Amino acid sequence: MVGILRFGKKITTPFLWAYARRNVAGLEGNFACVVSKRVSKSAVRRHYYQRWMREMARGIQKQQANGVSVVLVARPAIAQIKSWQEFVAHTQTRVEALVLDISRTDGK
Repeated sequence: MVGILRFGKKITTPFLWAYARRNVAGLEGNFACVVSKRVSKSAVRRHYYQRWMREMARGIQKQQANGVSVVLVARPAIAQIKSWQEFVAHTQTRVEALVLDISRTDGK
């Protein structure tokens, strides 16, 4: 995961950072979701946001994430969102574009 954060491409949305990089070994693509205590002190709320990110990642992975590793890091502003639909409307297209860009290029 450190290689993805350090050397991968990054996009920023109001609610998360997304890092992506092509797998060096050509392995199947995967997603990691990170929600820190800075977002919410409640473990229940952090898990709730993590489920949002995981569900969005599932939809992207079915479409186009072959050989691309993605790390989604929640920002504190995610706590201001009231619904899953609002989260997806603000983030999914940007993350999809990042994954598609990485899968088309060499990932650097």
